[in-house]
Amino acid sequence: MLDAREQPPQRTVGRVLPDRDDAESLGQLEDDVQELIDAFPGHEFRGRFQCMGDGHWDDMWGVVVIDGCARRVTPRVIWPDEEAESSL
Repeated sequence: MLDAREQPPQRTVGRVLPDRDDAESLGQLEDDVQELIDAFPGHEFRGRFQCMGDGHWDDMWGVVVIDGCARRVTPRVIWPDEEAESSL
């Protein structure tokens, strides 16, 4: 019997593997993550996928899960010199 003062058991997934392995499938990552979330109603999903393409700093993006929704995000890299110039 579960004591009401105890935390309910949790399961954590360390990684998710796609059912295909090609460069074009990365473009569908947001939809694939949302499909995974939708397949398990009542479960909580948290986390992020960080992706970096061949362009390195010019090709960073990711998918975050917020409130049960997968969203694609693109960071903006600001180098120290750029930050100083923009604050003038």
